[in-house]
Amino acid sequence: MAIEMTEVKKNADWYYANLDSLLPKYNGKYIGISDCSVVGVFNTFSGGVDEMIGSGHRLGSFIVHQCVGLEEEKKRFFSRMPRMVFREVSKRVPYRQNSQE
Repeated sequence: MAIEMTEVKKNADWYYANLDSLLPKYNGKYIGISDCSVVGVFNTFSGGVDEMIGSGHRLGSFIVHQCVGLEEEKKRFFSRMPRMVFREVSKRVPYRQNSQE
């Protein structure tokens, strides 16, 4: 399963470009973004990922991001996010070893 990073980047770029209009409406909530629009609002990151996948969005076609201001986001340590994504995805996608036995 290949994850298309261009869609992730496109959605992330849209989020940051529209943050000023998103913040008053979704402040503190986790939002699911696909095709450059908000398609879901969630209380938790993992709940958002579960619901996005459950509603038919494939991995790599969406992002789930907590809607906070840039100053608040800067206070968070960014390396935390990839671990969260890996942890959540690894629950759903079985690890496949290349067995050459």
